Order: sequence, then structure tokens, then C-alpha cells
Amino acid sequence: IWGLARTARTEIPDLSLRLVDLGSEGQGVEHLGKAITVEGEPEMVVRNDEVLVARLHRAKAERMELPPEGSWRVAIDEKGRLDRLSVTPVLEEALLPGQARISIKAAGINFRDVLNVLGMVPSPWLGLELAGVVTEIGSEVSGLEVGDRVLGMGQAAFGNATVADQQLLLKIPEGMNFEEAATIPLVFLTAWYALFDLGNLQFGERVLIHAATGGVGMAAYQIATEVGAEIFGTASEGKWDTLREMGLDDAHMASSRN
Repeated sequence: IWGLARTARTEIPDLSLRLVDLGSEGQGVEHLGKAITVEGEPEMVVRNDEVLVARLHRAKAERMELPPEGSWRVAIDEKGRLDRLSVTPVLEEALLPGQARISIKAAGINFRDVLNVLGMVPSPWLGLELAGVVTEIGSEVSGLEVGDRVLGMGQAAFGNATVADQQLLLKIPEGMNFEEAATIPLVFLTAWYALFDLGNLQFGERVLIHAATGGVGMAAYQIATEVGAEIFGTASEGKWDTLREMGLDDAHMASSRN
């Protein structure tokens, strides 16, 4: 309901729409009259005879202290709240065949991590996307050496070190920094899976990429360009200039709204 009301106000700026939350059992209904007399507030909450409105306050969470030495990772102490994270020391485990140990220099954060903290993803650790330097390689690893700069996927990437399977790692191209590299894995893997594993895209075929100015959309555009596909893309009209900068003409663009 909150999202629906906010979307309506965004789509129709002149709409006079206000939302009052009276509680799960509607105990605040007797204070509805008081709430709607509050000027300039599109959203209110009635709790314990009080009308509450949203305001920003400076966060008071304590700074997480890092261990003086050794490996560590960010852990979830209590799912369902964003302020229940801590730094936890990690014991280094022996590498299995095909694994490499990575000193993490940057990690990508995405919506899955938020859902995980909120208890909507059954995973005990945070972080999938990483960029860093190989510090140790296990048996049966080929094409990687200690000291190589790599990007890829691993468990518990929100830390200073992790272990990853060689098949999920790639050397970072020259000229790309760690922060840039850490943003690549999920969007490009998702786009590749959609275009080829699911869509079986072939050279010269036509493909429609919805939300083409988003992360996955832009990755899909680059991959589809490489295989010579004719690309159509959608985006909200405010982002059409971005589509043009990417190389689409008006005949290959449409609104993602309709």
C-alpha cells in the first residue's frame, strides 16, 4: 500500500493523496481526524495516541572495529534489521582442488545482500561479487598465479579475504580498477544466462532488452552488440538520452512505462 501510494504521487504530481497508518488492528482510528489536519505531510503513522512523521536523524550505530590481524568478514547477528551487523574473525581453511584464496580489495553490493540482511534470503554470509589479488592457489588450478588481479564470485565477499572456485574467477583487464571490477560479475552473468542459456540468441537475430539503462540491461546490450544482434531497448523517457548514447536510434527505442 505504501509503495502504491508513493508511485501514484510520483506518476501524478498534482494528486492530493495522503496515507495514514493506523496500526495492524486500527487502534489509532480515533486519532485519524488529528492526523489529517497535519499540513504538508503525505505519510503519517498513528501509534500510542501520537501522530508520527518521517524525519532523518544522524545514525548512532557504533563503528565496527576490525581485528588487528588475520582474516575477517561482516556477519549478520540478527536478520530482519540493517543495524545488526558485526565484524567476525575467520579461521583460514585449507584450499580444495581448483580453489584460490583472494585478498579482497573491493566487493559489489546488490539487492540480494539487502534481502539477505532482512531475512528474505536463506544465506548466513554477505557478499557475492569481489575483486582482489590471488594470495594462494590450490591443486588443479591453471591459468592463475599468486599476485594476479582477479574479479569474480565468492562467498562472504564483505571481508578482507575469501576462497573462490577458479571457474568463478577472471583476470581483471588492464586499465580497470578494483572498484570497477567488483561491479561486473552479477550483471554480466545474469545477462549472459538470459541471452544464451534461456534465449539462445544467435548472430544477426533481433532482441528486445527491457530496462536497457539498468545494470543488467546495459550488460545485455554490450553482449548482444558483440554477437551482432539487432537491439531494441526500453527505458523511461527520462533515460532515452542514455539509450541514444549507447547507440540506439528512435526506431529501436520504446518506453518501459507502456
